[in-house]
Amino acid sequence: MNITRSPDAVVAVWLDDGPHALPHETRDAITAGIRTVTRRQPGIGWPFTRPNLPTIDLRRLSVALGSATVTVVAAALTLNFYADRPGVGGPIATADPPSPFLGTWLTTDDDGSTPTMTMQASGDGSVEIVVRDDFASVCSGAPSTMTGTGQLEGATELVIPSPVLTCDEGSVPQALSGPPLEEQLRNLTFTHDPGTDTLTDNFGSVWAREGADPSPEPTTPFSEAEVTALLNGFLEARIAGEAAQQYLGVPEEDIPLLYATTSGAPYERAEFERVLGIDWPYGLTAFKVRLFAGDTVVEQLLFIGRPDGPPDGLEYRPDGFGTDIAPTTENGQPVAMPYNAFDGEVTLQVAHPWVFYDYRQFGGMTFGRLIPEGPGVRPTTDGGERNDGWDQLFLIADPALGGAGCQRGPSPPDAAALAESIRSNPDLGATAPVAVSVGGAEALMMDVVIAAGTTISAAVNEGGDFCADGLLNPVFHQDVGSTIYVDNGFATGLASGDLMRLYLMDAPEGSSMRILAIAIVAPESRFERVVEAATPVVYSIEFHAP
Repeated sequence: MNITRSPDAVVAVWLDDGPHALPHETRDAITAGIRTVTRRQPGIGWPFTRPNLPTIDLRRLSVALGSATVTVVAAALTLNFYADRPGVGGPIATADPPSPFLGTWLTTDDDGSTPTMTMQASGDGSVEIVVRDDFASVCSGAPSTMTGTGQLEGATELVIPSPVLTCDEGSVPQALSGPPLEEQLRNLTFTHDPGTDTLTDNFGSVWAREGADPSPEPTTPFSEAEVTALLNGFLEARIAGEAAQQYLGVPEEDIPLLYATTSGAPYERAEFERVLGIDWPYGLTAFKVRLFAGDTVVEQLLFIGRPDGPPDGLEYRPDGFGTDIAPTTENGQPVAMPYNAFDGEVTLQVAHPWVFYDYRQFGGMTFGRLIPEGPGVRPTTDGGERNDGWDQLFLIADPALGGAGCQRGPSPPDAAALAESIRSNPDLGATAPVAVSVGGAEALMMDVVIAAGTTISAAVNEGGDFCADGLLNPVFHQDVGSTIYVDNGFATGLASGDLMRLYLMDAPEGSSMRILAIAIVAPESRFERVVEAATPVVYSIEFHAP
């Protein structure tokens, strides 16, 4: 079996059905606050307006599909069932439709484009959907196609459990922030309003039937006075030391240094200014707030999520959408936040420009991505403008070098044995291990250099997905057009040529793992920058045995 993959595709195949640790319904939905209003979810909109947008913000269905052809087949079928079905989206039958959903629907994107969605009845009672637009931000502005299957739930609701979006020119859609694209698009829902004969998706986009006159009118944009009142109330509450959460879209949202500096000094005064970025994602409006406590200044990046309705609360993004602006700084230095891995057995401190993800529950790895910068990388306030140059740091429990399938024999008993196994493999080009101290624990540090184009292999599960403990997974060549051969529990492909800095550590007695590997991976041209940026993260690691 041959599988053509890209880095994001490999991440995506780690996922299968089931809720994400931070499902978009709870992560981004606005549930309460000083203003209780319905809000579009900022993490999942249809980013037509901006090329290379990292996550799909379904806040506007039109904004995610871009110059896209999106085929969504709606019924409770599995992805494997409909992945091999012929394309859908032909002419609509002229007979009376069995559902008010059938027909052709239009919505208007912020950039003026008009995505088109066609719904057809299927012989098995399902509904087949095709959505087309001419600009997909997740495909760098190229056309895209999304497919999926679901059924009507009651008379007014249509649910597509597993939409799948692909780029028509063959590239892989980029979901840079938040969960993978498949997870963000899961359970796409349309609700029909019989009174207006319009559809509203579960993220707020309104679709009018083709030929309807007039089309739904947009709501009035929020006023400067509303925004000023919201920000002033938020900052005054932080100075007072209480009740600031009521001004957030999600009151339970965790904002660092909410009422005091890291030293515990309370705030004395505050100010804010609008941040005019090159390209804030999803049409968000951004503000930088400053809070003062003596000589200490705390700055934070905050967003108001809806440009087409009253402000429904402020939003803080721990990853800052992968932008050049750190989400929180204290006296100009990014503030590190604790990150738990392996169910709390390992903690580390993560600060801008790192963004961390945990895909272990989906069969993947815990890893961080370094926001690109430097020569040739244009400044941007939307990380989605940059698909390339995201170097990575992986945390791997009991890493394995070989064996077929994910259920293999025991791994090396300790870090020294693993280091010797790596060192003895001539294809890995490993340096001799050097003893170092990491976070108060002893570790072995070594570099692995596998020449680009070298044939390498790693274990995969029955579905052909990389096992989460594969030490060589990060150095597989997985760009668009690369091919990985999967057979009998092995994946065989070519090395990317990226360099790898390894730290191998023995876990404390009682841990669920014997060895923890920290792998820093980057091309040679960026390797030193990545190693330097990773050093504070690596040396902050602590073990917490159960």
